[in-house]
Order: sequence, then structure tokens, then C-alpha cells
Amino acid sequence: MLFALKVKLNFANIHELNMTKNRVFRLCSFSISLCCTCMVHLSLLKITE
Repeated sequence: MLFALKVKLNFANIHELNMTKNRVFRLCSFSISLCCTCMVHLSLLKITE
């Protein structure tokens, strides 16, 4: 009984960690794509000048 509870808690922790990891990864990839978009816009502006 106690063992099952421990396993359940560990599983919950792992799930929580995965969720956090996914959120961080999504945030990072969003920031990177935003950065790339800005760079492209800036270079296009420089070219048209």
C-alpha cells in the first residue's frame, strides 16, 4: 500500500517535470523563432534602404 503510494507520487513528480520541460522548450522555441523573424525583417529593411 505504502509502496504504491510512493510510486504514484514519483510518477506525479515525473509528469510534472515533463510538463515543465515542455513548457520551457515551447517558450524557448517561440523566443528563437521571434528572434529569427526580427532578424529577417531587419535585414530586409537594410536591403531596401
